[in-house]
Amino acid sequence: MKRIIFIVAILFSATALSAQELDLRHEVRLSAGTLMLPNDKGGFTANYMYRVANWFWVGANVNWQFPSATPTFYRWREYNFNGTVSDFEISTRDRFFAVAPELRFSCHNGKKTTIYGAISAGYGIFSATNREFPLKNIYDEYWFWHITLFGINLNLGKKENIIFGGEFGVGFKGLYSIHVGYRF
Repeated sequence: MKRIIFIVAILFSATALSAQELDLRHEVRLSAGTLMLPNDKGGFTANYMYRVANWFWVGANVNWQFPSATPTFYRWREYNFNGTVSDFEISTRDRFFAVAPELRFSCHNGKKTTIYGAISAGYGIFSATNREFPLKNIYDEYWFWHITLFGINLNLGKKENIIFGGEFGVGFKGLYSIHVGYRF
């Protein structure tokens, strides 16, 4: 067990030493995506990443999605003690907010481009407005995820610290998203 802990400590030390050679280790970006899960419309994601090694990033996402274009209908039936049945149907419009940590793995780190993949999982909250009872909101909590299958950053500017790019993936950040950001 001591060997495993020692090897892990050496690997993290080597990773930290290689990160000290990097100039632009912090990245802040804003992206807009389409076909996001769970809503069928788009939304925005704010992202902060820290570059631990040349190929490895650690960070977090904050995601907000627009209300769904198609209302969600909640239907249920209640059986009363006297034998009567009551049917209920409420129409809502969903909004979604998520916070999720992210791990990014770069496979190409050129001066002008970066190609990467990423995985993210976190906690999301639905809030919906009830049309029949406007003062009563519906909240639901979920664990959500996102896998970036292919992402690319184009590094612009004198110091290559302004980024523009896009991602293809599956999950709460969208099927396709474009982003702009800044590295420092």
